[in-house]
Order: sequence, then C-alpha cells, then structure tokens
Amino acid sequence: MVYRSDESGTSLLWTDFLSRASADWKSGVGVSLKPKWPTGVGGAGNDGVASYVQRTRFAIGYVEYIYSRKHLLSDVALRNHNGRFVEASRETFRAAAESADWHVESGFQQLPTDLPGNDCWPITGASFILVGTAPAVGGNTTEVLRFFNWALHQGEPIARELDYAPVPRTVVDALPSLWGTLRDRSGKRLWTEDR
Repeated sequence: MVYRSDESGTSLLWTDFLSRASADWKSGVGVSLKPKWPTGVGGAGNDGVASYVQRTRFAIGYVEYIYSRKHLLSDVALRNHNGRFVEASRETFRAAAESADWHVESGFQQLPTDLPGNDCWPITGASFILVGTAPAVGGNTTEVLRFFNWALHQGEPIARELDYAPVPRTVVDALPSLWGTLRDRSGKRLWTEDR
C-alpha cells in the first residue's frame, strides 16, 4: 500500500469513503488529511504516490484521477452507495457532483463521498477556493472573483481536457449572489451581478 505522506484532500476523501464502508476503519484509522496508516509506505504528493506504484510490482495506492492517467496506472471499480460497481471517469464524477446537495448558506462546503445515484463515483471531491468575507484589500478579491467567474463560464473546455467534471450549473448560477455578500473592510461591495 502506497499512501500520501503529506496532508492531502485526497487522503481525506479516501479515508472518509473507507470510514463510511467500515466501522472498524472509522474507529481505527478514521477520517484525516494525514492518517496514521496501519501499513505501507508514504509518497509525497500525488506524483510521489503514482511514481511509487508505477515502479513497484503489485503495489496499490490512491491518487487524483489525472495522476492515474499521467502515470498509466490501472484503475479499480468501486461499489457505490447504490451497490453498483463503477469506474472513475468524468461521467461518474459529474453524476456525483449533480447528486450532491449544494447549499449556498454553507458556502457550498461539503465532503461529497458515497452519494446516492446509480452512476456516482463514490470518492468524488470538490476543490474549494477560500475568500475572506472582509478582506483588507478588496480590489484583489474582486480580481480573484473575476477570474473564477471567467473560469466557471468559459473554462469548462479546459476542465474537461484535464478530466475534471465542471461545477453543476445550479452552483454556478448561485455563486454571484454569494459573492455579492462580500465587502471590504470599508463596507464596499466587492461583486455585483452585472459584472
């Protein structure tokens, strides 16, 4: 077993899935960014794990999907919440993203592992960008929001090329109202819907 030796969201997602599947795992190793693995060897980052698995006969490990592709690693099929065995793919990631219950009140934060749905990949995670609610320099935050607005509306082909699933349209449509609540320390609104 090759695992991430550094703190990682990949480890968090994998251990969350294992904890949902096994009470023994949950009470033993649990869910963590940097778990205390009972066996195996650590690799630094996704590249470190993928390289280690690639050069070690019969090794198994877990990496972000694009690293599996980059290193020409074999995949497994996993049993999802609905009891179906599915393989990792942009389609199964998208099915999981569409199945997630996104809440604007929580800033869309969630750990969407093992969601119900016949075609959902059970270890799907969302990447989040953290933006301060009252930044000292509002102009910088406005530029960051402009970039993400562009990425969410025009960047989908790039995301697909990298084998990422795009954010569901309902989330993209709801983000401007969330961003509209952001103000700099002087009270100036940092985002308006007409941008």
